[in-house]
Amino acid sequence: MSETITHEFWLVATVQDCKLDAQKEVAHAKFFSKWHFQDADFPKRVREGRRKLVGEGDQDAASLAEKLEKGTMLKGKMLDEAAADAAEEHPSMTFPVNLDLLFQNVTGAVEVLKNLCWVQFKDGVVSVQLVMSFAVLAPMHLHEFPYDRHIIPFYLSTRSWKDKAGKHKWKLAQTVPPWAPNKYAEDKTILSEKMTVPDTEYEHRLPECYFGDEKDANGKALDAKPILCLHVQRRPEQFVVRVTLPVFIVVSLALSVFGIKGRSLEMEYNAAFTSLLTMTAFSFSVQSTLPHVAYMTIGDKYFLFGFLFHLLIVAKTLMVSASCEEDSYSSDLEIGEGIYLLGTTWCQNVDHWGALTLVAAWIGVHSLMIADIWYPKLISRRVRQPWDFLADRFAKYMTVHAVGGTTSTPEERKQYKDKNPVAGAWGPFTPRTRKESNAAELH
Repeated sequence: MSETITHEFWLVATVQDCKLDAQKEVAHAKFFSKWHFQDADFPKRVREGRRKLVGEGDQDAASLAEKLEKGTMLKGKMLDEAAADAAEEHPSMTFPVNLDLLFQNVTGAVEVLKNLCWVQFKDGVVSVQLVMSFAVLAPMHLHEFPYDRHIIPFYLSTRSWKDKAGKHKWKLAQTVPPWAPNKYAEDKTILSEKMTVPDTEYEHRLPECYFGDEKDANGKALDAKPILCLHVQRRPEQFVVRVTLPVFIVVSLALSVFGIKGRSLEMEYNAAFTSLLTMTAFSFSVQSTLPHVAYMTIGDKYFLFGFLFHLLIVAKTLMVSASCEEDSYSSDLEIGEGIYLLGTTWCQNVDHWGALTLVAAWIGVHSLMIADIWYPKLISRRVRQPWDFLADRFAKYMTVHAVGGTTSTPEERKQYKDKNPVAGAWGPFTPRTRKESNAAELH
């Protein structure tokens, strides 16, 4: 059995202005990338026609090779793999990934910004910049909406080939190689993200690069496919302001009837019924802003809770009606000296305790929701899915057993965690059980 020959490359990528479409489960982004790999004979291959460069203002191969040998940056150029079909050469030798399918999960057309592309050769290292705009498939789990978190993957289609020497494969380095250009700070990081236009819907966290070790059905290791991943989480403030607050006001108005002196049971029932109709009409008006999925989200459960709460209000009214004689009910209740805490009769206590329980439950639920925004460290880890759990689910979905790897330097990661204490657990992409993941995030 011939030994696999590994050809290492280095990638510096920046995902700019990533926008999520939760309904279509796609993410649109502009992708800036610099690829570095060793090929000491690259200018010679260009001169001999075994490597072809295309772009605006194409020149003859000899002229291009001469400029490459001098270290000149050839702007607007791109590699053309058609010329690599020469004898004893495979198209996969020309570039670490398939230029026609940069990512395996790309959907739709890919727009290449050729004016921002360039090729350069220096000290035996080929550097290629590619800038393109496209959309990728991004399976989203919206069960926790509006507290949902997502991992947006970019599956690199790294290549392999065979020749007389044996099997070859391209491999993305986990840390910057000593031969790779290291002029700018960004050159030390595989993946970063930039937002030129603020995203009001999602909060973008520190991205990661997962180095997976895929296995077939027999447990045999396959070629690892690195996965560039963005971490985003929805801002719940919009849901709270646009949905929660109006619903809270509507139901609170129904509860406020309990504080009216001289009220009647009929008044309580009419208030609950009017509030229910108002909430029903409101729910129809905001349906377009909610995710259209086949399962229930937290947002859906909140609306259901609001409807059921009206049922509890009516149930309380019926309990009071059943506990009181027709001529004994009075809302002008005074604290007596009897055995009951809030009243002197059983009827009074059913009314008091029922009203207080409903008000406390309604205010308590919304207090937790508001506290989640103000004090996410205390609440979110119980409402939101931990990042480790999402990574575990992501790994199982891709049948990937990761061996580790990150995108940022230890200093960058420490600075980020100091500023964002709820950023989640950083480290190797190690699948865990949900119980273990929650325990890790709580600590």
